[in-house]
Amino acid sequence: MHLFDDDIIAAVATPMGSGGIGIVRVSGPGSIPLVENLFKSKSKKNLADLISHSMTYGDIIDDGGAPIDEVLVTVMAGPHTYTTQDVVEINCHGGMVATRAVLDQVLSHGARLAEPGEFTKRAFLGGRIDLSQAEAVMDVISAKTRRSLELSVGQLSGDLSKAVTEIDTTLIALLSDMEANIDYPEYDIEDVSYHHTEEILKDCIVKLKQLVEATSKGKIYREGLPTAIIGAPNVGKSSLLNYLIQEEKAIVTDIPGTTRDIIEEYINIDNIPFKIIDTAGIRDTEDVVERIGVNRSRQMMEEAELVLFMLDVSRETSRDEQILLEEVKKKKHIIIANKIDLEKKAFPEEMNVQAISIRENEGLEQLKKKMVEIATGEKNAENVQAIIVNARQEGLLKQAMKQLQAAMDALQGGIPMELLTIDIKGALESIRFITGESIGSDIIDEIFSKFCLGK
Repeated sequence: MHLFDDDIIAAVATPMGSGGIGIVRVSGPGSIPLVENLFKSKSKKNLADLISHSMTYGDIIDDGGAPIDEVLVTVMAGPHTYTTQDVVEINCHGGMVATRAVLDQVLSHGARLAEPGEFTKRAFLGGRIDLSQAEAVMDVISAKTRRSLELSVGQLSGDLSKAVTEIDTTLIALLSDMEANIDYPEYDIEDVSYHHTEEILKDCIVKLKQLVEATSKGKIYREGLPTAIIGAPNVGKSSLLNYLIQEEKAIVTDIPGTTRDIIEEYINIDNIPFKIIDTAGIRDTEDVVERIGVNRSRQMMEEAELVLFMLDVSRETSRDEQILLEEVKKKKHIIIANKIDLEKKAFPEEMNVQAISIRENEGLEQLKKKMVEIATGEKNAENVQAIIVNARQEGLLKQAMKQLQAAMDALQGGIPMELLTIDIKGALESIRFITGESIGSDIIDEIFSKFCLGK
């Protein structure tokens, strides 16, 4: 595939700020001679004479020959590089001043500042990776747990690509058979072709359904599960948040209405990232600020995918709590009976109640296990079959499955063979949008614009 841009691009590939090392990445035809002009090797060797993928020591110099920074330069000749072009990486001292000074010198010698994600975009356009693998790069960078990192690395290695390419190959073979049936009807193979088509469609639909189910689980690892702690004032919501994050993040007092704003923190339970949201106690109040907090709490409850509804078993459940409980039951939820060290209380088994005592550290590990079970649908998170995908890829998988199901329905309804190919070709197109085999440059630009600079 031809590259849209063959000019030299450069960017800082490490986070700006204090650090031991900063890396300025340069890519494109002519990258090696460009850096040669501003690099003075301690060994007197020319960069062009170095063995590819080797490193040498020296200085980046200004136009007057004065050292800007002491650096290590790595030379990598294309096509065996990340971008498939010549790449030079300048390892300079970390810190904004030194790194920026080196980048400015590279830019002043003819390179241009890379756009967000442009290095990875060139890797895709150069045929080194497909589009789903390119998008997995950002998932690796933004992984919230070890498990989400493993799944993202799997996608970077081509797990999703292999799965959809297998379906792609099957559909191409099916379309070939169908076209032969349409073009040569005199051979009277219609009955065999219809049976063959039905079997292939069933198999592809099952595989797509499995992928969609796996992506649904993968979404939890990728984005985390928004989890709201809801309840009346002083039932222990802030104490539970502090326990879960192992930090005194929320203020805990006996004064009702202490929590007035939303507090959000990510926690990792069995490699599942939960976005824990501590909310203001829900009650009727005349305090204007607290009332705003209560309204936001109700909003968070509506938006959360898991609700932890807390009750204080040492006191009677109020009518407001009973009404709120009915609202909570409409969502995935766990009812938490807190302060069982003060009073034991029995609840019907169907209510899905977890009894705890934050003060006595009782029942809290069981609560965490129940959270994982509800999030994944499995008692053991290690058993979860998941694939990390983004919303674009998930939508295309669902669209392909819907199109193949439409073809299956048409087939069973006796629709002529030539009409079935429309939905099958549509499914094939959706699948190829995932890998980027069939996609427009405008969509490519939109996808890579969401990447970070230097990647």
